[in-house]
Amino acid sequence: MAARGRAGASDGPSVNLGAAANTGYRLSRTALRRRLLVLAVVVLAVLTATMLWSARRSRDAEVTRLAELLSLRAGTTVAEIGAGTGWLTVEVARRVGPSGRVYSTKLTAPRLDDIRHAAREAGLSNVTVLPAGDRTTKLGISPQVRWPSG
Repeated sequence: MAARGRAGASDGPSVNLGAAANTGYRLSRTALRRRLLVLAVVVLAVLTATMLWSARRSRDAEVTRLAELLSLRAGTTVAEIGAGTGWLTVEVARRVGPSGRVYSTKLTAPRLDDIRHAAREAGLSNVTVLPAGDRTTKLGISPQVRWPSG
């Protein structure tokens, strides 16, 4: 019969956790496993929260850098080709404000829905979501457009 620890468990051999301190505290292996599992879950939760916080800071820095490089300001019109889930579309639309416009394209219908949803959730009315073609953006831009150099 296993010794009962403070947890009151008697489900297997016990581990004497108080040997060094001579407290006589005993804990069953199952109770010890449960505590280790809880500890592991807490550690993973902290690591996940840290990674998400870091990713958010990284995204913010990326958007700030992009806004500086493109000289984004209120009233600017921007096209994001291959917009993924729309997170950047939302950030750019916030930067250009209600007087600006963001055209966002993607090939697949589920992603188009993701972009629309992201813009709607952010309360933005300055985003236009367009399905892209295999060989065209469908933005109505002439292929002879000259991009600024330098």
